[in-house]
Amino acid sequence: MKVIIVFSLILSVAFAGQRIPGAPRTLEGDELNEAKKLLTTTFAGLPAGDGPTYQVGNVVSVTRQVVAGTKYKYVVDVSDGSVTEECTVTIWQQPWLQKNGNNVKIECKDVVKLNHTW
Repeated sequence: MKVIIVFSLILSVAFAGQRIPGAPRTLEGDELNEAKKLLTTTFAGLPAGDGPTYQVGNVVSVTRQVVAGTKYKYVVDVSDGSVTEECTVTIWQQPWLQKNGNNVKIECKDVVKLNHTW
């Protein structure tokens, strides 16, 4: 019985530092800077239409997850020109799709402000 417990502890320690494949991971350094550029570029490319034009403020955190494509999830201050709120912005990219391969969703206080696919 002691051997099983010791073996289990050794395995736990050995695999503790490994990430789960497909799990979101927090970005830092150059990856964080690239993700911020993606966010700015995405916001600049949103069609103005009849709705507000959103501006990016302070970026609190960014995660990246490999799913059926790549999903970036930002916690960021977003302004519509009159009000600034802390929102969750999700950018999902599926570059192999020729149509509808990109999606951006802005949620503030559980209210979807924008959900645009192109």
